[in-house]
Amino acid sequence: MKHLSFFLILFIWLAVFACTNDLSQQKETEKEQGIEQEQPVIKEPEIVPLEQVPLETRPPNEETPETEQPVIEPPETVRPEPPIIEPPVIELPIVEPPIINPPEIKQPEEKPPIIEPPVIEPPEVIPPIIELPIVEPPVIEPPEVIPPIIELPIVEPPVVVSPTNALLVINELQTEYSSITKRYEFIEFKVKRTGNLNGIRLFIMADQKNPFIYDFPDINVSLGDYITLHLRTPEGDCKNELGDNLSLSGGTDSCNTARDLWVASSKKILCLTDIVYLEDEGGNVMDAVVLSEKPSTKWDKSVAHFAQIMEFLFYEGMWKAANGNMPTPLDVVDTSKTSMYKSVCRYEGREISHTVNDWYVTNGGTTPGLPNN
Repeated sequence: MKHLSFFLILFIWLAVFACTNDLSQQKETEKEQGIEQEQPVIKEPEIVPLEQVPLETRPPNEETPETEQPVIEPPETVRPEPPIIEPPVIELPIVEPPIINPPEIKQPEEKPPIIEPPVIEPPEVIPPIIELPIVEPPVIEPPEVIPPIIELPIVEPPVVVSPTNALLVINELQTEYSSITKRYEFIEFKVKRTGNLNGIRLFIMADQKNPFIYDFPDINVSLGDYITLHLRTPEGDCKNELGDNLSLSGGTDSCNTARDLWVASSKKILCLTDIVYLEDEGGNVMDAVVLSEKPSTKWDKSVAHFAQIMEFLFYEGMWKAANGNMPTPLDVVDTSKTSMYKSVCRYEGREISHTVNDWYVTNGGTTPGLPNN
């Protein structure tokens, strides 16, 4: 009887173990396949404690405290293999979840309340009247500045020959000529005091490389005499009047009441653009005149040397601008209107200023050896 009870308990235990093992394998298989199934509820057999089992049904190896049981070797039995229980395959229906569109929730438009700022009138603040102290500036005495002593160079004033002391002055100039009428260029001089012409030189400066220089002969002259220097000798009867006979010379433009002198030349010497001046025996300039056919702010290249000559005449006191300053190429006698019958003349009877204001172009014809028209 005990042996049967033992085998019964062992069989139940093995069955439970086999079922538990199969269920665990099935669960693992279902987990791998992604299929969830409802597992059947298996009730575990109640295990009765050994004290409550009657002695007749206890297994033979249990020892009781009271008596010793004889050792009985159970016969060898072949354990039956637990039956293979295949769990039923349950196909679950594929349920597609319904598409639920979330309801459109419109946020309520909240308009912020219009809050007008309170009008705060600032309190009227009257600034305090602050009286600034009167600060008198300190009296600062300027340092004594001793100007440096500058020694100016001693400039000797130019030697100016007074017209009252000059023996000769230029009085008339003819720049044109005619071979048909045999009238040629001349320069007329007027004697300002009694004396001798020895040592006086005439300079005509149009040609820079070969200026014309004439040395007056040793002749005694008187105050008010006219002397005409003819710049060409066209005829044989043109004689130099070196003595008291003033009617000795023939030729066109000679004068029986004036002294005629002739230059032994057949070339043109005096030009429309020219500078003419006189020097005494000491090299001092006695008189001068500057002519220009086309007055301009700058001298032409052919007469560029005139600028230096005008500066020389200015420091000699014999040619200057109308205001007394250094003359320019505009401070000249304009000869553009001269002709065979229009010469350049000095205003006789005026005080000589050594400027362009001393001169004019006559309309009354030339007057060699006679007062100007």
